[in-house]
Amino acid sequence: GTLRHFPVAFPLLVTAQQVGSYKPAPGHFLEARRRIGGETPWAHVAQSYFHDVVPARRLGLPVVWVNRKDEAVPPGGLRPTWEVRDLAEAVGRLERVELPEIAGSADPEGSR
Repeated sequence: GTLRHFPVAFPLLVTAQQVGSYKPAPGHFLEARRRIGGETPWAHVAQSYFHDVVPARRLGLPVVWVNRKDEAVPPGGLRPTWEVRDLAEAVGRLERVELPEIAGSADPEGSR
């Protein structure tokens, strides 16, 4: 899978198969939030507007949208916390902030 391409280990993985809930259903996001706990800041980083951005924002979660295809947010649609072109940009931006700073923002550095 995808994880073999990452040079770092993740402290927590929550898969749809483990949870028995598949995006855009909220179960996956709710279980991740439960496992992480309320005191640990985190953000959902993903590429699908429909499957990731919309359900995460409906739950009030910070989400970094990896928008490789330069898709537009639909008129009146929920905005991601941040929008980036690739994972390298996501990592670079996340390394520069404390996650609580992005939790309530729409896109603190503007669209890309």
